[in-house]
Amino acid sequence: MRLRSISMRNFRPFDGDCEVDLAPVEGNPMVLVFGENMSGKTGIFLALKWCLYGRAVGRRGEPIPVFAPGENENNFLINANAIERGDYETRVSIAFDHDGQLWQLTRSAQCAGDPTAGDPFVEETTLQIGDGVKSKHSINEEVNRVLHLEASQFYLFDGELLSEYERWLEDPEQRETRVRLAIERTVGTSALRLYEELDRVARDSESEQQKLLRKEKREEKLIGDLTAKQERLLEVEGELEQYQAEVAKLEVEAKRIEEKHGELAAFAKDQGRLQEIERAVDDAKEQQRDAEAAIREIVRSKYWLAAGLVVEDTRAELSLMLEAAVSGPEDSVRLRLLEASLEAGECELCETEIAGPTKGRMEVKQQYLTLGSAVAAEVDDVVAVVERMRECNQFATDGQMDALEAHEDVRLDARSRAHSLSDEADRIREVNSGRARGDREREMARLRQILDDIGETRETKAEAETEQKTLIDDIQALQAKVNRIEIDPLVQRHALAARLATNVFKRALEPFREEARSSVEAAASAVFRQLVKEEEYDALRIDEDYRIVPTDADGSVLPIPSAGGQQLVTLALIGGLNASAVHSAPIVMDTPAGRIDKPNRERILRWVRGLDQQVILMVHSGEFTPEEVETMGIDAGRAYRIRRSGFQTSEIIPLGWEET
Repeated sequence: MRLRSISMRNFRPFDGDCEVDLAPVEGNPMVLVFGENMSGKTGIFLALKWCLYGRAVGRRGEPIPVFAPGENENNFLINANAIERGDYETRVSIAFDHDGQLWQLTRSAQCAGDPTAGDPFVEETTLQIGDGVKSKHSINEEVNRVLHLEASQFYLFDGELLSEYERWLEDPEQRETRVRLAIERTVGTSALRLYEELDRVARDSESEQQKLLRKEKREEKLIGDLTAKQERLLEVEGELEQYQAEVAKLEVEAKRIEEKHGELAAFAKDQGRLQEIERAVDDAKEQQRDAEAAIREIVRSKYWLAAGLVVEDTRAELSLMLEAAVSGPEDSVRLRLLEASLEAGECELCETEIAGPTKGRMEVKQQYLTLGSAVAAEVDDVVAVVERMRECNQFATDGQMDALEAHEDVRLDARSRAHSLSDEADRIREVNSGRARGDREREMARLRQILDDIGETRETKAEAETEQKTLIDDIQALQAKVNRIEIDPLVQRHALAARLATNVFKRALEPFREEARSSVEAAASAVFRQLVKEEEYDALRIDEDYRIVPTDADGSVLPIPSAGGQQLVTLALIGGLNASAVHSAPIVMDTPAGRIDKPNRERILRWVRGLDQQVILMVHSGEFTPEEVETMGIDAGRAYRIRRSGFQTSEIIPLGWEET
């Protein structure tokens, strides 16, 4: 189903004739209708529902009449100005494509007298499919075939209905019934209606059969036994549903405890490793402290560490002196020879006595050589230099420098290990920061109790199933006896055939319900991932009791992401229902994001823009403005603005983006 247009006459604030083109433009099926509160957005929404199903409902669930003078004179479908000028007709017509054909549905209401005096409005409905016109009696069936009334609330909804869905999700008593019915109605409306119809036919046929027997006052005891067993069977079936629900509830709690116990076990394992790491960190830090203390002691008590540099300088100086002493110039040797000869009074080479004139010449020569000597060493002789060098070489560290380096290596290694282990400890603490805390023994005791309760409930359920089987056998036997009684054979055949079909269909529906829940869960998860910004939110889980919770990639339950998060969960559920539904129809949303912040509103808009089906959004300026939508880069096939043109009237104006 894809809407082409909607035309209204004297409907709500739209005085006179008004038509809105809804057909997709160049493959873009999204339509945006901008309007402030009380301008008429809800009027378009109500026009669609009234035209399709002949009913319009207010925000509090109250039915809205075509016209109601008196207290409700401001809450009716026909335009107030039309009533004042005596134009007592309102009409809505929608054109849409379905199964390759054009459908034209028109619903009107007209008063031949004076409605202000209490004269009634008479409704008229016509439906044309292609070139054929449908009879009045088949119109409702044809419309329900396109979009069933029970499923329409998940296609045509407003902000108030979203709030109602949120209340369902928060109320355990409402949630299971409402969400289960929502899934069944959207995913399998036809199948469930068929089952209900078969069951009704079977009960009516059997009741008719028993009425005939009672009427003839025959086999009263047989009929009484059959009736009693049928009543008991209904009680047992109700008990079985309760047992099944109780088992499912206990299994959910058991699974939760098992998951928590697994987290506690993982936490305990990590706690053990954390304690080992903390001990190793303490040992490493102690080694570091010991090495630092040893280094401080060496530096404090070993004077030679500072003297070592002086010794090295002295050794270098003596080496230069020795070199000068052994490789000095020739005059240095001659000077020493003259000095020794003058001191001895005779030549040191030939032992000739030095005479007066010779002595004088030698003394002059000595002075000359002393003044011009290039000897740099101030030592008596080479032996003295060598002796001093030997004393320097005897100075030793006794391996203390090696010890100092070894202590420094130990200190650096201990510090590195302490940092590495501390990083590992921080990672373990971070991993366990979100894990459950609790007493594993107490959790296990609770789990054992739950498993015992599940076992007992299943035993009771098995007993009830045995009784159910016995009752069914007894009923079949009694029914067979009843069937042998000669009454209207047509009634007998109807009863037998209807009950057989109902029983077969009931067994077939059980796996269908589970598959439907799984299908909606997967589709809702896909929508939810588009609506939330937090990356850790991976899916929505619909439990056996139809509790809907967000989870991460590992299946762990996460809290609702934000203040408006529950509305996002609700929208995701509606999106999942819509994506899994057997119907293909437009989504029409009236004020869908009134309580959601701007980033989330933008994600909602991008989600609906990405849908393949037609989407019609009616929004006010607190949700979106044309300028904001244009800034987001989100294009709509068509856009309109609703503008108040009078106290009780509005007009719809096509909006081009260049006009924003």
